Amino acid sequence: MPLSFTQQLNAEQLRAIEDIQGVEPVPAVASVGLDFPTWLVRRNAELSKREPLRQMLQHAPGIFFRLFLAAVLLAILAGVVTSIKALGSAGTQLNIFWVLGVLLGLSWLSLLLWLATLLLNRDNAGVLAPLFRKLLDRILPARREPSAQQAADRVWLQRLLFSSSGYLRLGWITHGIWSAYLLGGLLGLLLLFATRQFDFVWESTLLGGDSFVAITGALTPPLAAIGVPVPDAGQILTSSLDQTPVNAAQTRRVWAIFLLGCVLIYGLLPRLLMGLICVLAERRAQSRQTLDLNQPYYIRLQREFWPQSSRPRVLDADDQPAAPLPTGGKAGQLPANCQWFGLELPAQFSLPAATPPDFINLRDEASRRNALAAIKAQRGAVALLVDGNKAADRGLQRVVMELAEVAGARNLWLVLRPQAAEAKHQSWLQAAARAGLTPEQVTFL
Repeated sequence: MPLSFTQQLNAEQLRAIEDIQGVEPVPAVASVGLDFPTWLVRRNAELSKREPLRQMLQHAPGIFFRLFLAAVLLAILAGVVTSIKALGSAGTQLNIFWVLGVLLGLSWLSLLLWLATLLLNRDNAGVLAPLFRKLLDRILPARREPSAQQAADRVWLQRLLFSSSGYLRLGWITHGIWSAYLLGGLLGLLLLFATRQFDFVWESTLLGGDSFVAITGALTPPLAAIGVPVPDAGQILTSSLDQTPVNAAQTRRVWAIFLLGCVLIYGLLPRLLMGLICVLAERRAQSRQTLDLNQPYYIRLQREFWPQSSRPRVLDADDQPAAPLPTGGKAGQLPANCQWFGLELPAQFSLPAATPPDFINLRDEASRRNALAAIKAQRGAVALLVDGNKAADRGLQRVVMELAEVAGARNLWLVLRPQAAEAKHQSWLQAAARAGLTPEQVTFL
C-alpha cells in the first residue's frame, strides 16, 4: 500500500532513532497477507505508543508549534503597536491615502519580493529559507555522532522545511506571520477610531479631485460588494484639505470604515488566500513523495524482522480450475487463464510450458506499450515471468509498479524462474511490496 506523508515521516524518524540506538524489539503485529509497507506502518504505529519513542517523535513538532505560535503573537502585538504609533502621533487629521500606503505598502512589497524570489528559485521559498537553514544549522548542527533525539528532530525539520514540499511550508509560515501582523494593525486601528476622533483628508500638489475620485472608486467595488459603506464623490471632494464636509461626522465614519475595509480586503485577505494556497499545494506535493525502501535500514527490516509465517498462496483465486504448472520447484498456485509476460528475459531463457505463443517479453518501449495494451484489453490475471538469477533493481521495480497500476495489484503475480537465492528473492519481495502486492503473489517455477 502507498504510505501517506505522515506515515513516511514517522518511518524516517524511527529509522533515524533506530540507526543510533539499535532496532527496537518487534512488537506483536500480525503479518499474514500483508505487504511490507502495510506491516511497516503497523509496526511503527505500535512503536510510537511507547513513551520514550513517542516523546522523541513529538519533540520537533512541539518546538515548531510553540515557535510558530510565539511568532504569531509577537506579529499581532507588533501590528497593534505599529498602527497606534504611526497614527497616534499624526494629530487629528489623517491623510487617507498616505495612511493606506503606510499600512499596506510594506506588506505588498514583501509579498512581491516573495513571489519574485520564488519564481527565480522556488527551493529558496522566498527570502526566509536561507535564514531558516542557518537557524537550523545553529540549533541542530549536523553532528558526527548525534543522539537519537537530535537525529529524529533533524529528519523532521529536513523533510518538512527543506524537502521538495518544504518551500510551500515556508510560504504559509511567512503568510501566516504577515496575516497576524495585519490583524494586529486592524485591531490597533479599531482601538484608535473607537477612542479618538480623526478628520480624514487628502492633499496633492499635482493631482486634482477627479483623480482621487477615480482612485477611491477603483478601491471600493469589493467593499461595496460585501455591504461596507464607501465614500461617494461628494464626500471625496469635500475631504480635500482646504474644504470642510457638510456632514463631518458621517464623512469621518465612512472614511474610517473605508480604511478598515481596505486593510482587510487588500492586506489581510490576500495573505490568508496565499497561505491557504500554500497549505493545499504542500499537501498535494507531500502526497506525491515516496519512501525509499532501498535504504539498508528497510532492507534489514524486511530480511530480519518482517515475519512471513505462511507459505505462498493465492488470496483471490479464480473460480475456474487452475492451469497445470510444469514440475520442478512448484511454490504456489496461479489463477487459470493468466496472461503471461516476461520481464527483460535473456534470449536463451527457458520458458515454461504455460506461456502462450503470443508471449510478450518486456525489453524495450515498444514491447512495454504492447504489454500494457494487452493487459488493459483483457483485464484479467497477469503472470509476470522474471529471471530468478537477477535482483530487482530500480528500473525493474518501476516496471512492476506500472504493471500493477494497470492490471490491479490483486491481479499481478511475479513468477521467478528458477527459484532465486535469498538476497535476490528478498529484492523481488521488496519490488512486490512497493507495487502493492502481497508476499503470496511472489512465487517461483
